[in-house]
Amino acid sequence: MKEFQKVMERLGIQFASVADLQALFDHYDTDQSGEVSYREFAAIVTGRVSYGAGGNAKNVDQLVDTLRQKLKLRGANGMIGLGRNFRI
Repeated sequence: MKEFQKVMERLGIQFASVADLQALFDHYDTDQSGEVSYREFAAIVTGRVSYGAGGNAKNVDQLVDTLRQKLKLRGANGMIGLGRNFRI
């Protein structure tokens, strides 16, 4: 979770609460392993897979949209940089 938070902060995503961060993490942890793999993350960010999350789904959808917008602004470097962060 702390690593996920660091990546989000590097992308400029600020969370109103720890609950928002947890909801987004849970959204990407599709296999509920307690870890987010790059494959899980990239599939949802690129829209290839869509999973519902527990809690306030509308709020999670807004966070996902914000993240997608930030990645689009970074172009290919956004996804490449995320890949590096996940490998680290």
